[in-house]
Amino acid sequence: MSKLRGQREYILSEQPPFPRNMLVELSNICNNDCVFCAHHNMKRTQGNCDKNMISDIIRQAYEAGTREVGFYLSGEPFLNTDLKFYITLCKTLGFEYIYITTNGVGAAAEKVEELCEAGLSSIKFSINAATKETYKKIHRRDHFDIVMENFFAIVNKKKEGTIPIPIFASYVIVPDNESEVELFKEKIGVYCDDIAIVYAMNAAGSMPELKSGVEIPCIQLFNRLHITKEGYLNACCSDMNNMLAVADLKEMSLKDAWNCEEMVELRRQHLKKVIGNNICYNCIYGRYDREVFPANKALYESSLQMSVH
Repeated sequence: MSKLRGQREYILSEQPPFPRNMLVELSNICNNDCVFCAHHNMKRTQGNCDKNMISDIIRQAYEAGTREVGFYLSGEPFLNTDLKFYITLCKTLGFEYIYITTNGVGAAAEKVEELCEAGLSSIKFSINAATKETYKKIHRRDHFDIVMENFFAIVNKKKEGTIPIPIFASYVIVPDNESEVELFKEKIGVYCDDIAIVYAMNAAGSMPELKSGVEIPCIQLFNRLHITKEGYLNACCSDMNNMLAVADLKEMSLKDAWNCEEMVELRRQHLKKVIGNNICYNCIYGRYDREVFPANKALYESSLQMSVH
């Protein structure tokens, strides 16, 4: 039975090697409104990525040494109708591991079957309740029956052999769903290859009502690419507003951007454990006693004005 991949290798350096892993935001739109997610605080223009631009970035990543790609960041990947195209592209290029995380609303079994044929390596469902009532409280949408229908249809197709990939699930604990963890394991977890159960955290320092707990240095600065739908390299997987966007990949190559001045400066702060006036400070320390600024003001401001594709 396959397991969720844990922490990947990293080297703590101001200029670490180019990473093998990459997350790509095909869409920053979401059809859920989970209580533990800062998506409702998003100020960016919402929409899907530019197909040609993201395709070029994916090719650059592969040529530079990236071999794993996940299609998710702030939005729901199934809201981009070109999802199969991107998976096919990655498989054709030679990526070794291609995966998605989804809330499951759009993950109809027939679609997932097509994605497997295109090259999908695994799928992970974000299901944060075990009953319809609690699901509505946590996801703030009434999609439980749809998600369950999609999930079990995929489980059945896996048994039949037409969806021959690992099925994973994640469960984020908050007070309103903590009592259903064991029920989740019994109703959903037993049908998965592996599950991840974690407590909600104040990711990217944008939800002060949740506790902080990110260790310093934050490892994702050193071993993973985060590509936003605008075509920016972002230092953080949880940054909803491009406060940590460091480079416009329409203006700079991905390889150069990985060790650009802004990225090196962020790593330097983490290595020295002296965080500047950026959202890393709020995320790590859970303190809001000083004003924070974007790593690249121009990119931050531009992403608030970009048109929807």
